[in-house]
Amino acid sequence: MGWLAIEGLNSLEMHDLSPFSEEEHAQVVQAVNRLLRKGIAE
Repeated sequence: MGWLAIEGLNSLEMHDLSPFSEEEHAQVVQAVNRLLRKGIAE
């Protein structure tokens, strides 16, 4: 699931369609990484 989220973000960036600023993009990537490491409970 995390892989799909990151691939979706990358696809949006690649096609210049991303609604996120660079800072927001980084925050989303950090959130996905945190979920992958710690799970949804923490």
